[in-house]
Amino acid sequence: MTDAGLHMAIDRGDQTRTAYYAGRVDGIPAEDIEIVAQVFSTMAVGDTIYKKEMIDALRAVHSDKVVEDMFEDLLHRGVIALTEHGLCHSPILSFHRWIVDNFGRECTKSRTGV
Repeated sequence: MTDAGLHMAIDRGDQTRTAYYAGRVDGIPAEDIEIVAQVFSTMAVGDTIYKKEMIDALRAVHSDKVVEDMFEDLLHRGVIALTEHGLCHSPILSFHRWIVDNFGRECTKSRTGV
């Protein structure tokens, strides 16, 4: 394979991965994705947190009933995952980076007004 062919394959893979990740968050309110991104930004890729920590972060903008529904929706869509011990994490390591890179800045921007 030529260098040009290799770069084209890598670019196509990046585009496909981005579309796949964007599909996971499609339709979720931006403020909720920003909260997940903010939580993920405090974690190293591959780390876990307690489910309660993610729910508490969502509770900052939602009532208890909405928080439980939102948490279940995030699980169902594969935005977050739970270990067998009930710890919350990103289901895909590169998704962790993608969500922080694409939505973490928005969270910081909305809080600082910058």
